[in-house]
Amino acid sequence: TRILMGTPTPHATAAEGHSNLLCTMAMDLSAKRGTEVELPIDPEEFYK
Repeated sequence: TRILMGTPTPHATAAEGHSNLLCTMAMDLSAKRGTEVELPIDPEEFYK
């Protein structure tokens, strides 16, 4: 809708999007484990 209306849209690079995704997944993992996780986290940790 924003593009159709000509409204400026927020942009992010692929690297920024990936970083934000890993951060969000780390928060979910921390909540699941009930402990803090260190960043950066190895993506393999999400599948244990």
